[in-house]
Order: sequence, then structure tokens, then C-alpha cells
Amino acid sequence: MQDIADKAQIGKGTIYEYFRSKDDLFVQALKYDHRNFTMNANQKISQEESFLKKLGKLIELTEHAVIERAGRISYYITNEISELNPEAKRDLENFIKDIKRNGKILHTIF
Repeated sequence: MQDIADKAQIGKGTIYEYFRSKDDLFVQALKYDHRNFTMNANQKISQEESFLKKLGKLIELTEHAVIERAGRISYYITNEISELNPEAKRDLENFIKDIKRNGKILHTIF
């Protein structure tokens, strides 16, 4: 947490005003990354006119995101997620279930 505070040029206590723990910060960062990807992808997909072009754009953006994030995703899975406290694990599991249930990225195609 101190490293994060130093890079943000704020006091470590300030971080704890927004996040309960390092694990909470980690889960919220994953959620933030997903929301940004979804918003940007939906914006770009909605600019396409036909269903096939929208689908092609979705595939292109997803492929790019996976390639761009592959190292981070692998690191998260092997090093961070397994060590989360129980509350953060539940939060992350619920977030992932919600993504699967809602399929939010596809709403602009259909």
C-alpha cells in the first residue's frame, strides 16, 4: 500500500479512506478495468452499422484486450487471487458471476 501511496503522491491513510484493504483495492482495480473495457468496447461496437461488423469489432477488441492483458491476467490468477481474504474473494466471485449472468459487453450488438 505504501508503494501505491508513494506513486500517487498521497498518504497511505488516504488509500484506506477508499479501500478497506489491499485485497479490496485489488478487486476494485479489476472491476474498474472491466468497466472501462466494457464502456470503450460498447462505444466502438455501437459505431458499426451491421451485425456482422459489430460482431467482428467485438472479436477484434476482445482479442486485443486478451493479448494486451495476458501477462497481468496470468499474474493475477497465479499470485493474487488465490491469496485474497475471504471477503474480497466473495466480492470478486460475485462480480464474475454478474458478468457471466448479464453479458454486458454484448448489449450493443443485439
